[in-house]
Amino acid sequence: MFPPYSYTFSVGKKMPDLITSEQRLQERKLKEREWKTLQKQRVPALDATYSEKLDELAELQYRFITLENDFMFNLDVITERDCELDRYEATFKEMKELLIGKEEELERSKHIAMELKAVLTKERGAVSELQLHYEEKIADIHAEHQAFKREKEKEIRDEKQRVEVINSHLQMQMKLLSTKLESVTESRDECLRAWHVEEDKLKATQYERDCLLSVSDGRYSKPC
Repeated sequence: MFPPYSYTFSVGKKMPDLITSEQRLQERKLKEREWKTLQKQRVPALDATYSEKLDELAELQYRFITLENDFMFNLDVITERDCELDRYEATFKEMKELLIGKEEELERSKHIAMELKAVLTKERGAVSELQLHYEEKIADIHAEHQAFKREKEKEIRDEKQRVEVINSHLQMQMKLLSTKLESVTESRDECLRAWHVEEDKLKATQYERDCLLSVSDGRYSKPC
């Protein structure tokens, strides 16, 4: 609203000034009416703009709430992820320490394996030397055995020939002894037969003598 105008008239002023003031007043009133008309025309537009701004504000508030919810959800997810990452980090640290322990154990095992390999190489060399020594020893023993075997085979052949000669000689002697034995046996049989004949004769003579003695003594009981 425009402030009210006060009209003062100075003594000695001219009438055209009064007319000018009234014109100005009329112009101001006209401008006031135009301003009010313009305001009336602008109010629906402002209301529409206000409604649009309210809708935009509601949309912005909805988006803000959605973003806030998404942010809180993502924050929870990130927090959970952080906790999970902490667990993973602790597990990774534990696994790393375990891996370091295993690597140290592996290094010790490699060192022991290298020492055992060196000992094994040394033992293999000693075994090879010992094997070569025993192979040479076995070869010498085999050669001695073969020589001894050949010598004994020769002795056996010689002994066999000697035994064959002795057997042949013994067979000849046995034949001779058998012939002599047969002759002695025949002689013995003849001697036995002669002895039996002489024994029979002796018995007959003894019997006759006993008979004669019995007759001479008067003890003859049966005929002689």
